Amino acid sequence: MKELQVASKLGTMKRRQFLSSLGAIGLGSLAIGLGGCQAKSATLRIRFLQGSLPKRYWGALEKQLDPNQTTHFDLSAIGQLQELFDLLQQWKLQAEGRLKLKPPLIPFWGTDHSQIPDLVGLSDFWLNPAIRQKLLQPVDEKQIQHWNALPPAFQTVVRRNDRGVIDPQGKVYGIPYRWGSTVIVYRQDILQRQGLKPPTDWADLWRSDLQGRISLLNQPREVIGLTLKKLGQSYNRDRLTDLPTLETELQQLHRQAKFYSSANYLQPLILGETWVAVGWSSDVLPLLDQQPNLAAIVPPSGTALWMDLWVRPAGSSGNLTPMMAQWLDYWLKPEIAAQYSLLADAASPQLAGRDRSQLAPDLQTKLDQQPILLPTPETVQRSEFITPLPESAISAYRDLWKKVRQG
Repeated sequence: MKELQVASKLGTMKRRQFLSSLGAIGLGSLAIGLGGCQAKSATLRIRFLQGSLPKRYWGALEKQLDPNQTTHFDLSAIGQLQELFDLLQQWKLQAEGRLKLKPPLIPFWGTDHSQIPDLVGLSDFWLNPAIRQKLLQPVDEKQIQHWNALPPAFQTVVRRNDRGVIDPQGKVYGIPYRWGSTVIVYRQDILQRQGLKPPTDWADLWRSDLQGRISLLNQPREVIGLTLKKLGQSYNRDRLTDLPTLETELQQLHRQAKFYSSANYLQPLILGETWVAVGWSSDVLPLLDQQPNLAAIVPPSGTALWMDLWVRPAGSSGNLTPMMAQWLDYWLKPEIAAQYSLLADAASPQLAGRDRSQLAPDLQTKLDQQPILLPTPETVQRSEFITPLPESAISAYRDLWKKVRQG
């Protein structure tokens, strides 16, 4: 019964799906601070993904960002990235006068979406469509004091042209605040009982002793990407036809899989219906303490990376205020990066590629217990963010995915 209860709680986990959302998970709008809001002279409205900011972290934000307590912080957690993207579309229409959003009928019950927020949390996976649909406005990185301390790979991914394509001459469309990776998670107790070795890299997903015991993400870029990685290629390879073994490898992997899911891949693992799953570190990390039979690895040959970032909605009026810039810069400060990584289920970008021996002892202890939080510098070097591809390549991925899944 306990396992079923745990599994039932996992149904909301979606990281990068273009699916309809079930709505915000009732945290509503929360104003943080001890002094009340009646004396505040300004409001900073932030909307972000549920779980991306640890609750116990919220209380410290106001004091650290605004010691004089002149700003009212309106923070709201939204259940799914899909809903945040939908809201960006609605806010754009509202700013153009083509839609009017209404506040909740009962104050403080549900999130008030009628006022366009100053900043929104989004994933890098959604940057391309958001920019193409003109849902975002760029951020002036010159106003971000610690911008240059951000690892170059993270700077590169958020610099885009007006088509949403990575461009070294483009504008900065977001400030990263956390990141993670695609990982392999497995039932170590079952594998031990079966006398099987635990997986150590992507190639183990093709092992005959795991046939029919694997769940894969329902994402062509992820599954084709990890297969490309197994073949020594890039996740972002834009030519597939000149790899004669790729289709055969994918067909073999398809036969290994029990099912595909980007939302419910951990429930069958907990219940023992599958023994191995491919998933996202932000989903897996919260369960490692609760489920001691689970273990996870970051494939050392390299994996897909993702990041969450703060973006400015297109309808947000005015220039970047000092308090907005302070919020964006806050997450890049070295002391905050360590603090956040210690409390959250993802690491700060400032720690990417860092030698663990250079980190604070309490953070080293956490990494000993949860090594997938911060892959080794060598693994990070071999990994890559999933980036936009030309339309011809997207069609090739789609066609190959359809052919393999129907086979």
